Amino acid sequence: MTRAFILLIPPIALCFALLSAGAFAEIVSREGPLVTVVEEGEGYLDGGTRSDVKEKAKKEATRKAIELAVGVHIAAQSTMENFELAQDVVESYSRVYIRSLREISYEYDAPSETGRYKGEFVIDSSTMASMAEAERVLLANQDKPVEATVFLFDGEGRMIQDGGTVRQGDRFNLMVQPFSDIHAYIIGRDSSGNLFNVFPNDRISSHENPLRAGVQYYFPPRNSTRVFEFDDVPGQENFHFLFSAVPLADMDALFEQLNQASSEASRKDLAPIIQERMATRGFQVTTTAIQGQVTVADERVENAVGVVLKGSGAFVKTVVLNHVR
Repeated sequence: MTRAFILLIPPIALCFALLSAGAFAEIVSREGPLVTVVEEGEGYLDGGTRSDVKEKAKKEATRKAIELAVGVHIAAQSTMENFELAQDVVESYSRVYIRSLREISYEYDAPSETGRYKGEFVIDSSTMASMAEAERVLLANQDKPVEATVFLFDGEGRMIQDGGTVRQGDRFNLMVQPFSDIHAYIIGRDSSGNLFNVFPNDRISSHENPLRAGVQYYFPPRNSTRVFEFDDVPGQENFHFLFSAVPLADMDALFEQLNQASSEASRKDLAPIIQERMATRGFQVTTTAIQGQVTVADERVENAVGVVLKGSGAFVKTVVLNHVR
């Protein structure tokens, strides 16, 4: 189904059109934002292997199920613009939307070299809607100024420079000082590929978005008993700071999923999705060197040299550290 065709049909007919598009589609149930869909997909050998055929068929069934679920959600809201935006993020972030998948059947037809996969998908349609809404809001506010500076400190209060070296047992904390009111999303991804959300995260600090201009925000807070410490796995440590002039519904939804993840495997599934989502959100950013006073360990106030990050709408700052033995 092409986007042009979608835009020609009235919202109340959208659900029917989507159902008609997939001859085997069936909405089994809907409980709030969770939509259970049975859908089929086809895959073709096309020079690959039989296992490739199944994966292709499964991927097609997944795409069709997601499109059906988001179509039902958006049709109920009568918001064609959101549906169009949601279409753009369907394939890239399908792992975020699918709460569970049960294979019903798979058949391979040797003469035609075709496989047909049928599955039952439980899909969170509200997550898709939040991503679409975030894109719309961000585009509408892409000219709003966003300014902040970022510092990393070791356990003694000394600055850790971007590209610096850290070792097992080194303690550290982060500081963000906005120069305009901003909405911040901060994650770290360690050398093992584990993701931890620094902010917003009420288990680390009670700070909430938006962060106010002129205030120095520490993570963890300086009076906290919680500490950040590097483990014994060498490699690359990454910190991503996403600053936005407006709240981003998709990041709020993804961080909530991360906070509620019941297993380390679930967190690892979310890690590359959140990292990619953050890393691709920013518009152009410029930097200006500054020197100012910051409060470090033991309430000492010291002069620190850093940079002011300036952009509009939203931008991402990534700090990379070299973790050695």
